[in-house]
Amino acid sequence: MATHRQIRGPLTSHDGPVDSVALSPDGTTLAAGNADGTIRLWDVATRHPVSGPPISHGAPVFGVAFGPGGTTLASGSADGTVSLWVLAPGSCTGGPLISDPSRATSVAFSPDGATLAAGNADGTIRLWDAATGNPISAPLTGPTGPVTSVAFSRDGKTLATGSADHTVRLWDVAYLVNVAPHLCAAAGRSLTRAEWARYVPGLAYHRVCP
Repeated sequence: MATHRQIRGPLTSHDGPVDSVALSPDGTTLAAGNADGTIRLWDVATRHPVSGPPISHGAPVFGVAFGPGGTTLASGSADGTVSLWVLAPGSCTGGPLISDPSRATSVAFSPDGATLAAGNADGTIRLWDAATGNPISAPLTGPTGPVTSVAFSRDGKTLATGSADHTVRLWDVAYLVNVAPHLCAAAGRSLTRAEWARYVPGLAYHRVCP
């Protein structure tokens, strides 16, 4: 008969409810997003806080996710931002990368770390270029309740979302993430701004062909 046991005791130096957790890819660091507006980092082996003060977000943190290298951490907050933090021994730098119209209730990196997905309280899902903070497409819509969880497939082509409307949805995001090569191949040239506004609404204009 299968058994389940707690392998570590509770980490209790939080000043409010813990709304989200994430383990680094190598399993050595735990990040916890808190209702008190902080993100706390823990050494999994020692169960001690990682050196340095908690990351201050300023509003409840509903989602946290490590990048594939383990040196970056994304967070979504009730303050209407998605932030990106660069982690180093004894220090953390970063801050808001994206100003989101709705509070982000969940975040996830694509496997290559290039794309950041945010599920939002308004029922939308937004995809961002993690390096620049620019939107990759218009918001994905469909859920009628807050999107409380997001997760990429291993190949990064599919995004799964869970919502308070009792639905789980699968999205084909490969085209959205790689829209420029598709448009260049289809048109044989870069689109005009008018064409871009018609065929790629919600995405900042740029040349798609070399």
